[in-house]
Amino acid sequence: MNDAVTLRGDKISTLGRIDQYDLLGELGGGGFGSVYLAKDTVAGIEVAVKGLPPLIRNNAEELERIRENFALVSRLHHPYIAAALHLQLARDVYYSDDSVRQKLRVLPGDTLMVMEYAPGVTLSKWRKQFPGGIVPFEQAIPIVWQIAQALDYAHGLHIIHRDVKPSNIIVETKVDGDIAARLLDFGLAAEIRSSMGRISREICDKSGTRPYMAPEQWAGRKQGPATDQYALAVLLSELLTGEVPFASVFETGDPVVMMTAICNREVELPDDCPCQTALRRALAKDPSCRFANCVEFVEAAANNEQAAQPNEVAQIGDDDAEKNHKRSGLIVGGLVFAAIVVVGILGFAHRQQQQKNAGRDARIVAEGQSAAERREVERTADEDGKTDEQPKAQEEATLNTEAERKNRAEMTLQFISAYETKQYAVAAKLIGSIDSDSAEVQFDIAKMYENGWGVSKDEVEAARWYRKAAEQGYLKAQNNLGQAYRNGRGVRKDYAEAMFWFRKAAAQGDARAQFNIGCLHLNGEGVKKDYAEAMRWFRKAAEQGDPQAQFSVARMYFMGWAVTNDEREAVKWCRKAADQDYANAQYVLGLCYAEGNGVAKDSQEAANWYRKAAEQGCVDSQVALGLCYAEGNGIAKDPQEAANWYRKAAERGNAEAQALLGSLYLTGEGVAKDYREALKWYREAANQGNSASQCALGGMYCNGWGVAKDYREALKWFRKAAEQGYAEAQNNLGVMYGTGEGAAKDYSEAVKWYRKAAEQGNAGGQANLGAMYYNGWGVARDYREALNWYSKAAKQGNEEAKSALKRLGGG
Repeated sequence: MNDAVTLRGDKISTLGRIDQYDLLGELGGGGFGSVYLAKDTVAGIEVAVKGLPPLIRNNAEELERIRENFALVSRLHHPYIAAALHLQLARDVYYSDDSVRQKLRVLPGDTLMVMEYAPGVTLSKWRKQFPGGIVPFEQAIPIVWQIAQALDYAHGLHIIHRDVKPSNIIVETKVDGDIAARLLDFGLAAEIRSSMGRISREICDKSGTRPYMAPEQWAGRKQGPATDQYALAVLLSELLTGEVPFASVFETGDPVVMMTAICNREVELPDDCPCQTALRRALAKDPSCRFANCVEFVEAAANNEQAAQPNEVAQIGDDDAEKNHKRSGLIVGGLVFAAIVVVGILGFAHRQQQQKNAGRDARIVAEGQSAAERREVERTADEDGKTDEQPKAQEEATLNTEAERKNRAEMTLQFISAYETKQYAVAAKLIGSIDSDSAEVQFDIAKMYENGWGVSKDEVEAARWYRKAAEQGYLKAQNNLGQAYRNGRGVRKDYAEAMFWFRKAAAQGDARAQFNIGCLHLNGEGVKKDYAEAMRWFRKAAEQGDPQAQFSVARMYFMGWAVTNDEREAVKWCRKAADQDYANAQYVLGLCYAEGNGVAKDSQEAANWYRKAAEQGCVDSQVALGLCYAEGNGIAKDPQEAANWYRKAAERGNAEAQALLGSLYLTGEGVAKDYREALKWYREAANQGNSASQCALGGMYCNGWGVAKDYREALKWFRKAAEQGYAEAQNNLGVMYGTGEGAAKDYSEAVKWYRKAAEQGNAGGQANLGAMYYNGWGVARDYREALNWYSKAAKQGNEEAKSALKRLGGG
């Protein structure tokens, strides 16, 4: 802890002091730290203080954003808004209790926010006095009316709140019983949350304000006064019904489910909810369909309720048996009507007061204009009689701006044309001259930097442009930005950030993003590995026709991950992807036909699917198709065609293909026999760890084929393959130890390697192990054991073993 922060040992009457503010008590806490009541010892007033989250105060760019926002909202002076007073750097900090320091989180040099103190309790707590938190209509409307006036006042100054909710409203009960509401954190909480979100998307997701967010907020589109109106309508609905609209959706905790509901489903209101007409309009998906302002909304809410009552009374019948019931209905209707009248009177009084305040504020502003400003106006007016030139200058500036705008628009069209016709060099020259506010254009620029089209390849610059487009809600950019974070391309690898952007795009129905979320769950990247969740996301994308997702669903069925193993279902999904020319699916479908997995075995159909994938460049299919030609499976045998497909895969670094191509050069099948060419391909594969090539390379050094005979080199390669469990190499290694060629003769070592090969079914190893038992080399002589191993090898056609059996039978 900074040395300047002192925990006082002597008893003091307050919890501590920050500069001139004595800390008196905690007002509340949240994800961004606690708010404390403090006494301003200079001004002699009570204020509320809190610090900025460490993530923001340690980030210069985000801190500057907060400062700009604070300067904006500090202009707000309204009876229903708790004013933002000061934003200052704390210098002298003292705490009498370390727990206060941990809650307030303000140290010397940190930024301290000072706000007007609003006595009372939050609306969240105030409404709990009513059963189920349902506030009577006649008490809810005046509160919402006051907040509506505060919002409209701010909107008139081009300021929106973006975080209207019960915990940001303080309710105070006056001595005379009147209720006064104050709106807190005007725009500050939302700006802090936005800053936190830019630094850490996970924190942004846990902000807890989702139920009050308008569809345009969820979609990342432009927000305005109508956004606050939506939140106010949610709040009124909550007061009147006890819960927010779509309450069951928010209980899922899934942001994608929430966003889908908010942006697409009709609003859900209980049948007994008052003023439904006004609420539904204020909760419209399209901001332009909402009321002109918040006060108009609240007026409509009151009028809707007032108009509903006479209709309900009129429906009561004249039957004598229902007279008492009718009388009760009239009384209740009259009471509610009276309440509406009172609310209307209050509204009228509030409007009068608002007009009065507005007039007062205008006078203050006029009277507060500085003498310096007045002198400047007078000086300008008198200067050489040039005042008449000002309109001309303004007109000229407007024309210049218009010309510039038109020019940038033309350049943008030229850029789009050049990009679409792949004239990337031309497009690159136009980047600095275009209007790049379009998300589609930003996405195109990002693609250019990502692929090096017309510009130097720059993943950092690509990620920057993807972010610009993504923040405007462009789903392709959101998905690509997620990929950048997942793979660490141009940005620091961050699975949480990747998930955030994937979910943004997935919520708009983007299949690629849905597939990518499935991959994160499948691999446990940034989240706990969860096959069921992976399958859920793969299926979402697969049902939209995404071939990669369809193949992933097939894989889940093949492996039995989160579903019962079902080869038929797997083949069904695999075929869907294969029919869309997804090469991996075509290859796997070929394997299914070759092995008879989920379909009837059909070597011709297998070769057909292998060819489709091979022609798309699928290396595994190129090898498989080569084997079909080499063995004549489902296709006419053709060693030359086999060599052709092996070479395609071998040149792309496939070790199996390199080993097979080496074998063809060794035997001269399909190509001219060439030991050097065989040695080259075997070495390529052997260096990749291919055990068959390592064994073959050892054989070439043993025999001096294409290279000088070298037993030591042979021993090295045989051992590499043998240690990987390759039976032929294990037998060859045993031979070298048994004969002493390339290694010191060692029968025990020979027996060890023969046995390893024999137990894997290698006939040579079985015959050699039989010989060791027959002669007692490295083991005790044992004719029965010798007979056992000779018999195993003879059954595989080993001639040496057959001859040995004849000798044993004759003996």
